[in-house]
Amino acid sequence: MHYDFSQHKLFEKRWFKFTDDGLRVRYRSIMKTNEYEIKYEDIGNKIVDFSGGVRAWFIPTLILSIVSGILYIDRINGGDVENGAEFFYLSFALVCLILYIMTFKKARYLSKSNNANAIEFLRKKATEKDLENFINQILSRRKSFLIERYGQLNRNISYESQYNNLKWLLDNNVLDQKSYEEKLADLEELFPATTVIKGFTFGTN
Repeated sequence: MHYDFSQHKLFEKRWFKFTDDGLRVRYRSIMKTNEYEIKYEDIGNKIVDFSGGVRAWFIPTLILSIVSGILYIDRINGGDVENGAEFFYLSFALVCLILYIMTFKKARYLSKSNNANAIEFLRKKATEKDLENFINQILSRRKSFLIERYGQLNRNISYESQYNNLKWLLDNNVLDQKSYEEKLADLEELFPATTVIKGFTFGTN
């Protein structure tokens, strides 16, 4: 299958492909392979950058390193510490550190404002411009698709349904405030006998 964008690092690969109504994502690592499709309705436009590894490995690294240091100081000051005890704890600290480094990643997420339905991308300096261009392409296609599906006005569809669609487009950052007001004015021209007062719709018979 041809993919529109792909990313690779040592133990991880990601592929992305546009579909008619969303984005297909395929992910593969040493431990698992996952593939799913996310609809444009579920894709947000919030971008979040993250750098770090799994803290479950970093915290033991610190604790074991501190314990090793304390034992070493205690032993050289004549304390009752077995020879090599500090190296025992230090060896476990190094194992945890290696696992932390293996899980360390720099990622960029595209998600909704509440961080739901996040799409994860690998963030690498060498390909950052390509990633930025691809995310802009996602947002452009998302906007075009959602406006085409929910922002086209029709006299044969109820005012309330179309009003709710426009409000949804505004709330999901598909329409800005100016575009929303323009669309709303066009909608009210289609329904001249409809009056809207603070969210309530009244129609005359």
